[in-house]
This record gives sequence, C-alpha cells and structure tokens, in this order.
Amino acid sequence: MRRCSQLLGLGLVVLIAQPIAAQPVRHATDGPFHPVTSIGLYANRSAPRYNSVVRSSQYVTVQAGSPDQVDLAVDIYFPATDGVRFDQLTSPQDLQLPVVWAHVPYHRANINEDGSIVPFYTWFQMEWLEELIHHGYIVAVVDVRGSGASFGTHLGVFNELETRDSYDLNEFFATQPWSSGEIGMFGYSYFAATQLLAASMQHPNLRCIVPMFVPFDLYDFGHRGGVPFVTGLEAWSLTTLALDLSYAP
Repeated sequence: MRRCSQLLGLGLVVLIAQPIAAQPVRHATDGPFHPVTSIGLYANRSAPRYNSVVRSSQYVTVQAGSPDQVDLAVDIYFPATDGVRFDQLTSPQDLQLPVVWAHVPYHRANINEDGSIVPFYTWFQMEWLEELIHHGYIVAVVDVRGSGASFGTHLGVFNELETRDSYDLNEFFATQPWSSGEIGMFGYSYFAATQLLAASMQHPNLRCIVPMFVPFDLYDFGHRGGVPFVTGLEAWSLTTLALDLSYAP
C-alpha cells in the first residue's frame, strides 16, 4: 500500500493504468497554432519565440527587517533574441513573461576548469528548461540559505526558515517589471519537497508546482522497510557538505 501511495504521488499510476490508445485527443483552437495532446502524444507544438538565453545573477533579501533577514543567491535565465534580453528588444514580443523557479541546496550553477559558468539546466541535466525559456518562460534558481553562494546558516533539511524564505522569493519574482506575476516551481527530490513547502505558504501568485520524485513520506525515505537508511543518508550528507565547503559561483 505504501508503494502504491508513492506512485500516486508521482502521478505514475495514471500512466500505467490507462493505455494511450484509450485517451481522447484534445485539439486546442486558441492562438495561431493547434497543438494535439494526449497521454504519450504532443504534436503540432508552437515554434520557439526566442533563440538564446541571457543569464543574470543577483542577491535577493528575504525576511527583511526581521532577525532572520538574509541575502540569497539567485540566477535568472531570460529569453533572448540573438543575445538581447526579451525586455530590451526594440520590438519585444512580450513585455512580461511568467517565471518558473527552483529552491535548491546543490548550487544553482557550476564552474568549468576554464572558469566558464555551467548553467543549472546543464549542471542538472534538465536541458528541457532551455527549451522552456525559448518558448517564453523566465527560469530562476535560488540557493537555499546557508548553501551555495547564499548567506545564512542551513539549519537542516526542509527547515522552517527555508520555507518562509520561499514566500518572499515568490513575492520577488511576482513583482519584477519583467514578470507577468504568474509563478511556477519545478524540480525533483529535495527541490521537489521545497515546492510542497512553498505551496504551504499560500502565496497568491504561485499558480503551479511540478514536484518530481518527491520524498513526502520522510519516515519511509529514512527507514527503508523499517530499517534506518544509514548508508544513503550519510552519503547524501557528505555530498551536500562537500558542496557547501567548495567554491560557489
């Protein structure tokens, strides 16, 4: 039963239980294109509107004015045409775009030996994010407090301060001049769980979350079949510690 609940949490039972042939095909009629969608089928997609990505890095202050105030490191990936950000084009296709972001403890970027920056979507093998950007979404990645290049102290996994930080981050993304105010989140494992915690804060602009492989049953995650998962947890702890002690881009 526990295994089944995990599959339901991942949305996999729907895919397994219903054959593709039995699914109705829906034709969208809005806009200049007509995508055809069904389980296992997504055809006639819209063409990308942008052909490049511009990365920007900055600090965002969260919980301002409180004893828990801290500056968090944020990378923002903007859609661009020939290297020019969408909001700086002479004739922009959009003045504001939706934002999807991730709250991660694993570094929002990496550095090659030659000093060049490895984007998050390459670093984490999530190249589909680049396609999303080309279709008109802004993508952002934030180092949780006490990790990467963010200030503060990391007080353990899924801690309350980290959860409260997510509300201020959603507020930041929703109120920027380049943002449409429509905010979503993405990610798997740890930064799937941070989506659930962010959703619990009920920010009015957080419209969608896409948690993948989310460890929502933490007892089962840490006690496989009732046996403490010591080896796996120690390996994860040592990996995150090594990241925190290394140079953060």
